[in-house]
Amino acid sequence: MHKLLSTSQFAEAIGLSESTVRRLTDGGDISVRRTKGGHRKIPVEEAIRYSRVNGIQPQNPKLLGISFSEDAEEPDSFYDALVNGDSDKSVGIIQTLYLNGQEISSIFDGPFLSAFVRIGESFPANKRSIFIEHRSLIIAMRSLMQLRSIMPPVEDAAQKVICAAPAGDPYLIPCLMCALVCHDVGYFEINLGPDTPLEIIIDAVEDEKPSLVSLSITNAIRSKNQIGEIGKLHRVASDNKCILVVGGNNADSVDVPGIRRGHSMAELKTIAEQAFRQPNK
Repeated sequence: MHKLLSTSQFAEAIGLSESTVRRLTDGGDISVRRTKGGHRKIPVEEAIRYSRVNGIQPQNPKLLGISFSEDAEEPDSFYDALVNGDSDKSVGIIQTLYLNGQEISSIFDGPFLSAFVRIGESFPANKRSIFIEHRSLIIAMRSLMQLRSIMPPVEDAAQKVICAAPAGDPYLIPCLMCALVCHDVGYFEINLGPDTPLEIIIDAVEDEKPSLVSLSITNAIRSKNQIGEIGKLHRVASDNKCILVVGGNNADSVDVPGIRRGHSMAELKTIAEQAFRQPNK
């Protein structure tokens, strides 16, 4: 998202007076860009950041490009939106939770995970369960991509993280969630996505020099050859002063001594923050 707001648009969106906004920009509390004519312009991402940090609920979220949902905090709201095929509401719920200051990892470990567990448990009693699950996955993907679009950019020289799932693991959403959690920490994310051969990930570690590699394991690893490749990835990562963290429903199927595991997005965030504070150690 690259939309820029005038100080008056920012004031209307957030619910502040324009004079207050000007004072905040002068004091450095709000980052601005200057036009050639010297006018203040505020990136939408900066407006969203300011709202989150200060616990301000925007008065006109549409100016920020956000679909605001009044019942986003209700326990079943995201589940109901997915089951009903309401894509716009699903997007609005996730964006609203983020805007309200919830950690991205908490959103994923909370309503996001809960919704898909419930959808999965409806099979085979509900003959529409497979239809609902497939439709929900596409809606969830849209929700995640829209969330990514309103997150602030990372620094130009940010540390890198590689997110991927190994060959035979076809699930898109875990990799994307890991990438968003790491972006929120401050990483420049390189998302290789699902079904990525481990030799490609190993080459990427050597070429890109990331501080962190997040490997999502949804399907259990039963191949000794694949375990051996993950062990090699772990050694190459260590040699390059990079942390490898394995997460997902079947992270414990990876029997590699000394490997880090993240059984939730909150655990991934903790490991990512540790690596971010101590790069190349």
